[in-house]
Amino acid sequence: MARYADASRQAGTANPAIIGLAAWAVPGLGHWLLGQRSRAIVLFVAVMLTYWTGVAVGGVRYTADPTGNTLWFVAQTGVGPQVLALYMATARQEVPAVPWPDSDIAVIYAGVAGLLNMLVILDAIGRAAGADVVPVEAPNASPASPDGRAAS
Repeated sequence: MARYADASRQAGTANPAIIGLAAWAVPGLGHWLLGQRSRAIVLFVAVMLTYWTGVAVGGVRYTADPTGNTLWFVAQTGVGPQVLALYMATARQEVPAVPWPDSDIAVIYAGVAGLLNMLVILDAIGRAAGADVVPVEAPNASPASPDGRAAS
């Protein structure tokens, strides 16, 4: 039960809109503000590593291209404002013709990172709003009696 204490410690004490905006601006920041430091670090690394791996595979200009990959670009914006900044920084460059499938893989990686961060944002908002964190019981756990002891 102690491992769930930090998950509910800050529940309901933060503004969910601020937490959601922070979680979009920097993946994991919403959880960080809620006091869930280790979860925030894991989420930040997972989302950013996935996004920047996609950018590294396909190149900056091809990956952040709303004209050729409109829906994937919309998904990528879930990663945060760095996607829009990346696009604006390279918008005047010509999109290269990439003759290998790595470019498609890159766009998919970046889009999946954005969708993953949308789940992270929703989780942070839910925790800020005070949503209950229900622990999952072990498969062979014996039911507990009302006083907290295991039934015999």
